[in-house]
Amino acid sequence: MSSKINLQTCEYARKSSIFQDNQLILYTLRLNNLQRSRCYEELGEFIGGYIWGPSFDDIIPNAAGDNPMVRSRFFFSTMSVYNLFSEKVGNAFNITNELLDPNKDYISKLSENDKEKEYKIFNWVMLGLFSNICKEITDNIENPPMVRYIYNSNIIFSNYRLNNPLQICLENYIIGICSLESLYKKLNIEILGISKEDFQKVIRRIENDNSNKIHAFRTIFSNIDLIMRFHEYCWKNRQSKESGNKDERGKTRAVVDRFFRNIERFYREYIDKNFEEKLNNLILRDSDGEEAVINISELYADLLQRSIEESVSFEEKQKQDKVKEMMDSLDFDVQPDEPLQSVSTYLKNKSAENVLKNVKNIIHNMKRYQVRHKDEKVEGDNAGFIIMREYAIDYYQRVAEFWVENPKLDIPEEMSKEYKDIAKDCSKYNEEK
Repeated sequence: MSSKINLQTCEYARKSSIFQDNQLILYTLRLNNLQRSRCYEELGEFIGGYIWGPSFDDIIPNAAGDNPMVRSRFFFSTMSVYNLFSEKVGNAFNITNELLDPNKDYISKLSENDKEKEYKIFNWVMLGLFSNICKEITDNIENPPMVRYIYNSNIIFSNYRLNNPLQICLENYIIGICSLESLYKKLNIEILGISKEDFQKVIRRIENDNSNKIHAFRTIFSNIDLIMRFHEYCWKNRQSKESGNKDERGKTRAVVDRFFRNIERFYREYIDKNFEEKLNNLILRDSDGEEAVINISELYADLLQRSIEESVSFEEKQKQDKVKEMMDSLDFDVQPDEPLQSVSTYLKNKSAENVLKNVKNIIHNMKRYQVRHKDEKVEGDNAGFIIMREYAIDYYQRVAEFWVENPKLDIPEEMSKEYKDIAKDCSKYNEEK
C-alpha cells in the first residue's frame, strides 16, 4: 500500500479547519455582543431555537426511554399542545380556559373584549417556549429523510391555520426563556388580535418574576465556552434515578428533573456558588397579582405522555381506516359475462396479502354465480349460500385485521386451515357453470 501523502487533501483540511475556527470566533463575538447589549429578541433569532441540535440527546439523561418516542425531542399536534397548556394554565389560575376545536384545522381571532385574553396569551407563550417547526426533507428515495430544524417559520399562518405538527424539546424552552420577546414574531399571534403591547405586558411579568432563572440561562447559553463545557458536564452526569414504581410519565419527570439539577449544579460550580433557584419552576402572574408556579418537569412529562397517547390513537385509527377501506373494496358489482377469478385450493404462499387476494376472488366468483342464477333465487332459497358468503366476508375482515398489525408475517396455521375449508366449501362457485 502506498504511503504517499495527498498534499492537496491536507491543504484542504487545513483551510477547512481555519475556516471553521474563524466561524466559531465570529459566532462567539456575535453572541457576546448580543448578550452585552441585551438584545434578547435578536439573540433568540440568531441562535435559531437550537444550540446543540441532534447532539442534545447526549445532554438529556436516558433520552430514549422505554417508549417509541425520544424524550429529548418529539412531535405533537399543534392543537393538542395548545389545549394541554390551556388546561394547565386554567387549573393553575382556577379559570375555565377555552380549548381549541380539534376537529377544525384553523383558529379564530379573539374578540376585543375577551376577558380571558391574558390567559390565552399565557397559553401561546408556553406553546412558543417549548416548540419549533421541524420538517423531514427527502432528497431522493435512496437516502433516508433528513430532519431540518426551522425557527423562522410562523406557527400561526396568515389564513388562521396552524403549522402542524410541532416538535417539542427542552432545548427550545432554554432558548425561548432567554428571548421571550422573539416569541411574538415566531407565533404570529398579532393575527389573533393580540397587540405587541398586550404581549409585552405578559412577558415582562414573566421576566420580572423569573429574573434570576432567566439570567442563569442567558449566562450559560449565550457563551460558547460555557455551552461546550456544559455539554461535557451533562455527558458525565447524564444518569437519572428512574428506579422504583415510576410509570413512563414518572420516569420522564425524573429525567427532566436531572437535566435542570445539572444546570443548577453547573451554574453553582462555574458561575455563582450561592445560586439557589429551582430552574424548573416557572412563575406566572396575572394582572390581578395572582401567582402560579408551573413545574416544567411535570409539564414536559405530560406533553410526552399525551403525545404518546395521541400517536397510539392516531396509529390505531389509521389501522381501522385501512381495514374499513379493504372491507369497502368488497362492495362491487359483477356482470354475468365476467370471467371467473383464479382461486387457490390450498396455500403455498401464506402471506396475508395473498390470502386476501384469494378470498376476494372467491367473493367475486360467488357474486358471479349469484347473478348468473338470479332466476333461481339463489340468495332467497339457498340459506347455505348466504351463510357461506357472510363467513367468507368475516374471514376476509379477520385476515385484514391481522395484516395491518403484522404486515410482514404469514397468517397463523389455524387461519391457513380455515382458508382451506372455505376454498373447499366454495369450490362450486369457482367452476364454470
